[in-house]
Amino acid sequence: MSIAQNNENHSYECPDLRAQLLVNIKQSFPEEYLLSTTNIPVGNPSTSSEYLVSQLFFQNRKWTEITFDELLSYPSGASAAITFLSDRAFCYYLPLFLFCIVDDYYKSDVMSESLISDMTPGLQTHRREAFDSRFVFLGVEQRRCVALFLKFLTQCYADDFPNADVDDISPAVALSRYWGEFLEQAT
Repeated sequence: MSIAQNNENHSYECPDLRAQLLVNIKQSFPEEYLLSTTNIPVGNPSTSSEYLVSQLFFQNRKWTEITFDELLSYPSGASAAITFLSDRAFCYYLPLFLFCIVDDYYKSDVMSESLISDMTPGLQTHRREAFDSRFVFLGVEQRRCVALFLKFLTQCYADDFPNADVDDISPAVALSRYWGEFLEQAT
């Protein structure tokens, strides 16, 4: 069963928001676009073993065709799968990570922290430029979906993200630095 079809019955925080967000993710991110295999990982294939692992795991697979359990079995861990994707591949597979975290937040473990870290623009110029170049591949509707995801985490799992100062990784910081402007556009 693919991740987009997984509808197991679990006890969830904020079940109505969760259900709405899962639908929003499916509607905001197309599944028909498939990356060419050369655009998936970052790094040098001759010096990075993770390049090959990422390439083999994701190549010729739509984001909707990868199950949560498959993602969790990624050889270096699901959070590493996030780290080694090229900017274009990150944006293409982003709904997979969003869906998994929303679908079963507690099962996602550190994957949520890795994703939030990557979705939080840095305060230093080089980190902000890297953030901007990564998310250039998302449209406005997809950015709204990411903002709704971050808002969901702040509302439903606030205890897991203590009051963050500017250096902490939290959905609230990511919203305040960039994504929150897309919530305002959604209303």
